[in-house]
Amino acid sequence: MRRTWLLPAVLLALGLALTAGCSAEPRAPPLVSESMFQNAEVGLRFLAPNGWSMTSRSHLPAGKLPQPVRLVNYISPRGERPAEFAVVVADETADPAKFVDEFLFGPSVWSRKGLPESVTSGQAAGTRFTFSRHDQGEALIREVTAVPRGKRLVLFYLVYAARDRDNRDVGRACLESVAWTK
Repeated sequence: MRRTWLLPAVLLALGLALTAGCSAEPRAPPLVSESMFQNAEVGLRFLAPNGWSMTSRSHLPAGKLPQPVRLVNYISPRGERPAEFAVVVADETADPAKFVDEFLFGPSVWSRKGLPESVTSGQAAGTRFTFSRHDQGEALIREVTAVPRGKRLVLFYLVYAARDRDNRDVGRACLESVAWTK
């Protein structure tokens, strides 16, 4: 009796075993504590906030972005209220100020505070917009620094309690350490 079915069955089982761990769905990169954050897709590198925890990290999809993408997010364990530092990438817009006013992460209402200020991020010109709000009697500040990069707009979000200068300084140091690789 010939076993002509044996070879195809073995090959099928081997193929299923090899593809069992594969998935067509996108996966986020692992959250690892690194002293330097790098993203080759954007051409961005900066010193990660020392002692802060990375809470999310993602890759950019190819082509046009259907919506802004949060590239990385850090939370500070220090202070009475945690601070947050995030990098968001959006398709380039003709008016970064209008984009920043309309696209604010989170359900909270923020009010623009003062005038935008020109800043430099890794030798690239950017604009810092400052917002404020009150939460349970405490003043919170949100600084959004928008830096146009080719066909993208890179936004650095820093949120901290108004009286928390230490976390503000750590977040601003990250922005000052930016190096653009493309």
